[in-house]
Amino acid sequence: MDFGIFQMIANIDRNDIKRSHFWNLTLFGHHTLHHMFPTLDHALLPQLNELFLDTCREFEIQLREF
Repeated sequence: MDFGIFQMIANIDRNDIKRSHFWNLTLFGHHTLHHMFPTLDHALLPQLNELFLDTCREFEIQLREF
């Protein structure tokens, strides 16, 4: 399997904190993106979100959220 697929299986995002940058930083928002791009600053992860979701749809992989 692919590294990205393993990361998608191993992580889950919280959809209740995505609206606040503060809560994203303190409560691990964008958790899956963090594991896909671990060296990027958390402030940049929201900018990748739409591209990431498009890629998930392209490969028919669902982002797990609670």
